[in-house]
Amino acid sequence: MRQEDLQRSFGRHSGCWGSTTIRTLLLRTGDRAQSELERLAVSLLRGAGITGFKPNITVRLKDGQAVEIDIAFPDRRIAIELDGYAFHSGADAFRDDVRPGNRLMADGWTVRRFTWDDLVDDPDGFVGVVLELLCVDHLSCGSHVRSSAGEPLSGRRSPCRPSGPARRGWRSRRGCGR
Repeated sequence: MRQEDLQRSFGRHSGCWGSTTIRTLLLRTGDRAQSELERLAVSLLRGAGITGFKPNITVRLKDGQAVEIDIAFPDRRIAIELDGYAFHSGADAFRDDVRPGNRLMADGWTVRRFTWDDLVDDPDGFVGVVLELLCVDHLSCGSHVRSSAGEPLSGRRSPCRPSGPARRGWRSRRGCGR
């Protein structure tokens, strides 16, 4: 069942018993995030005006293997992996999550891993790293960073320099930042 199907069903049954719970679930799952950590990452990226990412997608590698990525910028081959303790509490679980990242890197993807503490304690650092990854080449980074009105920022000012809350501490981080 797709998100759109659930939305239509909810619309037809609004006001029925359980609709408040369904509304809450729909709001939480509308971003395709599968955990609170993923929802936080998506929220931080959107809040910084970063676009072009897809949460929880499966990509097929050159060798035919399929790998699921927490947050991907498929056209740039950038993968953001989010590691919450709940899913990595044992050696087997941790190893099973690290191996796909290694396969992605062998296939030419750039992979960065973040934890709950990374996003909660240093959200600007998380956004800054993503911006640095997207801004390796100034010509293409403008397509992933948009103004609050949804317009690409290229041409108006450097899209590689975050604005708003994400800008705090930016000068201390390595990157294009022009």
